[in-house]
Order: sequence, then structure tokens, then C-alpha cells
Amino acid sequence: TGVPGTSVDTDRTKAAKEVFAKYPGIHIIASAPGMWSQAVARTALTKIVTTHPWKDINGLWMQVGCYTANSMEKQAGIPDSKLRACAGEGSNGHRIQMLPVGDKTVKGAHDTYRPMGAPSISYASPPYSGALALKLAVQILEGKKVPKLTKLPLPLVTNASVKLCQKGAWMEMEAGCNVFQPAIISNPGWFASIYSPQTPEVGLQAASTVRRSSEHDRSRAPRSLSSIGSAGRGRVYGARSRSYRDCQALRGDHCSEECVLHGPCRRGACASWRERRR
Repeated sequence: TGVPGTSVDTDRTKAAKEVFAKYPGIHIIASAPGMWSQAVARTALTKIVTTHPWKDINGLWMQVGCYTANSMEKQAGIPDSKLRACAGEGSNGHRIQMLPVGDKTVKGAHDTYRPMGAPSISYASPPYSGALALKLAVQILEGKKVPKLTKLPLPLVTNASVKLCQKGAWMEMEAGCNVFQPAIISNPGWFASIYSPQTPEVGLQAASTVRRSSEHDRSRAPRSLSSIGSAGRGRVYGARSRSYRDCQALRGDHCSEECVLHGPCRRGACASWRERRR
């Protein structure tokens, strides 16, 4: 499960158990708080399989931890074709594991961060919710009418609908891709549900930059991301960008979501953040 005592964990766990109770063939043999952490999930699952070996487990319901569970099964010698069904979490690593075995389009795959054909569903609270909240707050300050209640659909990905983003461009996400190349996203625990038609400001670079800087190196994070609506484009840009020349080739006279915005793009001010740091 998640963090005990939080409303999200309480509601999710209660709803899941209500569904399980409708099916007499489902028996819960063990449960443990996972704290929405891959590391904690590994510790908890290690204790569970000590008394309930993998041969006694037919499936897992986890709020976070399917990537870890599949990895542990592999370490136990279980072949890809015999992995237990696992429901839960929207991590990039989990969705990569859901891709068909031998998918040659995946770049940067290694160890258990690779396509396995793992039988799963992937769902999670979408990370774009923070950007949407900020956007709505700005609209309120501008005097615009905003609904009192905003419902965010939980992105649901199955083995039939999992789709690899080749480069992570906005147009790819708009077309339905929902998992990113390991060569681009090195952290398998990174949550992949960043797309929403309501927040075109949030591209892959912006989402991955904010996550990396907050987790690994706050002191060296970029000074700022461009504000919503800057230059009239309504986009937020992150680090590790392409050059402005590449931007022109990709998007005409303004920057793509892969580029950092340093002032209005129409004046040719899109440049590499890495170059600027030198």
C-alpha cells in the first residue's frame, strides 16, 4: 500500500479490498505499507516472500512497487513468461517492463529496466497536476472563471495500450505514447504520466529537469524555468536543450519543448542551457 493515514492511501486500499471481496477466488495472503517508495516496497516484499514464496503468489496489487516486484522475480530466477500479474504505479521502469519481450526500438535498456512482457496495468496520480494547479491559480489572479472542482482522470495503461515514445516530443505524447526511452529517463522510478492536453506547457524536458533537480542536485538546478505564457507561447521549458538552430528546424521561429527559453523565442533567444553554464 502507500503511506498509512493519508486519505489517498485509505481510499485506494478501501476500494481495492471492496473489489477483492466480490471474488471468492481472491485470497489476500499478506500486505504491508510501501510508503510509495520502490526501496521500501523491496524491503516489505522481501519479508513477505520469506514466509510466502513466489510459487504461492499469483498476483500483486501495489500502489508503487511493480517495477521492484518484477526485478525481484527476475533475481529469483523466474523467466519473463512466468512473471506474476501486477497492478499499480505509473513508473517509467514498470511500463518499460510491460513492453513486449525483444522490443528492438527500446534504447538504453539494461538489467531489469527492459521489455519483459510483464502482465500489468499501470496507473498513478498524474505528475502534471501541480502544473495544472499553478495554471488555474494564474487564471484566477487574472480574473478568469475557474471551476470550483477540477477532476483529473487517472491515466490507465495496459499491455495492449503501452506505447513507447521514441524521442519524447510533445506531438508523440499527444498521439498516445506513454513510456519513455531508458536512454532518456535513467531513473526507472520516474513517473511517466506527464501528458495532459490541459498542460501543453509541460514537456518531457521540463518534467524531467524539475524531478532531477529536486531529487539529486538542488544547488545546481537551473535558475528558473520560463513562466507560463512567456513570449505568448504558453510553454515551460527545461534544461538539456537543443541549440536554437535545432529549434528553428523543429518548430520554425520558436522553440520546441526540448529547448530552454531565455526570453522571447521570436527574437532568437533559445540557446542550450549547458552552453550557458560553461
